Amino acid sequence: AVTDGTWHHVVLAISGSDARYYVDGVLTDSRSDVAQPTSYTGTRAIGHRGAGGASPTHQFIGLIDDVRIYDHGVTGTEIREMIGAFEKKSISVPNFSFEQPTLGGPGAFAAGIPGWTGTGAGVYYPVAGSDYDVPVPDGNQVAFGNAGTITSAALDPLKADTLYILDVHVGERKVSPNPDYAVGLQAGSTPLNSIASANGTAPATVAGQFVRATLYATADFGATLGTPLQIVLDSNGPGQANFDNVRLTAIEGAKI
Repeated sequence: AVTDGTWHHVVLAISGSDARYYVDGVLTDSRSDVAQPTSYTGTRAIGHRGAGGASPTHQFIGLIDDVRIYDHGVTGTEIREMIGAFEKKSISVPNFSFEQPTLGGPGAFAAGIPGWTGTGAGVYYPVAGSDYDVPVPDGNQVAFGNAGTITSAALDPLKADTLYILDVHVGERKVSPNPDYAVGLQAGSTPLNSIASANGTAPATVAGQFVRATLYATADFGATLGTPLQIVLDSNGPGQANFDNVRLTAIEGAKI
């Protein structure tokens, strides 16, 4: 069982009737009576058992990413190479869940965001029910933007052959709806990539809810290697957009 709230690398390797189970590159279980696979044509689901539809069974509670199927029983050496070449590394984002400054309670707000710069922006403590029908994704507070841009402080330097993954939760308040937002990543002043709700590259928000926007970027568009990364959050509409739980990870060695 994996219950510690962190990512783990899991492999099931089958060769003949032998099966070996690895967690984070360590052999944790094995058996020698595995039935041989049979031919199958159709849809297979990842994350639950059954045909899917309205009521799949044994649903996986958690997140699954980077699924791979090989045409042979991989070896321990190959597994170690997988982990070393494609290990996700977290990049520290200051005040990523916007809990600073600490506010007094629901409805409180403050202009300015420690670790970020922006105009018409600050930190807000949403009111359950009137602002959102769901809990805040992380902590109690969110960043707010009123038709402005919020930019993070300088982060890690841009590297070659690295895939950057930016995850941001975006909320739309019921009392001040604004479905128009954008999320971007830049190096220095050079944009690496951006997604926006206006053109459909970012998920549409729903009043009273949060959505998860994910962006992928690499060193491209003439960006200079070694220049610091920055996250850009845009609130483009007439109302207020909220942002929370900003996470940036990197997969080094991922040649795109």
